[in-house]
Amino acid sequence: MPVRTVFPALLLAVVLLLSPASTLADAEAGKGPAAPPGPGKASLTKTRARADALVARGDKAFVKGDRGRAPRSTWAAIGCYREALKVDPKHFEALWRLARAFMWLGEQSSSSADHRRLGWKGYGYALRAIQVDQRRVEGHFWAALCIGEYAKGLGVISAIRQGIERRFRGYLDASMRIDRSYDEGGPDRIYALYWHSLPWPLRDNKKSLYHFRRSLGYSRTNPFTHLYYGKVLAAESQEAKARRHFQRCIGNSTSQGDRVLARRCRHLLRELDE
Repeated sequence: MPVRTVFPALLLAVVLLLSPASTLADAEAGKGPAAPPGPGKASLTKTRARADALVARGDKAFVKGDRGRAPRSTWAAIGCYREALKVDPKHFEALWRLARAFMWLGEQSSSSADHRRLGWKGYGYALRAIQVDQRRVEGHFWAALCIGEYAKGLGVISAIRQGIERRFRGYLDASMRIDRSYDEGGPDRIYALYWHSLPWPLRDNKKSLYHFRRSLGYSRTNPFTHLYYGKVLAAESQEAKARRHFQRCIGNSTSQGDRVLARRCRHLLRELDE
């Protein structure tokens, strides 16, 4: 037998003799080498704690910025949440908070391009949150609001034609099934706004009023709910009820952002007096 054939055969025999039994069995079974052990429980706990700390830092910036109404503080919060994802890419709390932050950035802008860009960015994070835990309400709720923000940049008719409205309602329905009380009756409040904001003949103020009443069942003090409930009542010529809700909006406006809502209510009250 030629040397070039004998030598590789001898080498293979030596390797097999020196290999552990499990490796030989794996080779016979057609398996590769065993995967190295994953990170231990202590390491995972430490990683989670680092990510949690970054999320907590982001929350402080978000609250300092009047819960999304101050773009500079909102961007600071986004930076912290993104750092948390670098530590733990599947950190649910960071993911849905990023969706919320981008939605509020879009909400503060008057640019259709910003509505589309920021809404879509937030929507991506909301979808990732749903993938991590679809049983939690936050991913579905903020997916609805973010894709609604995106639709605002498209326009209602274009959004309906592109099927955005169907997706929006799907996420909102999921939110209502999971936790209707979330965000002080948020799912019902958003549905109320949806039915009122549709163009004729799709607009349905009766459904809007129904959802506002349901939302107030979870929070009697939310100024945003009172403002828009009052606007729909005024549109339905229920002026006395509208006044009461505008006044409750003013009385429950405590933060700087809420005071903007209060100024709008005072303006609407003056319009009712004219």
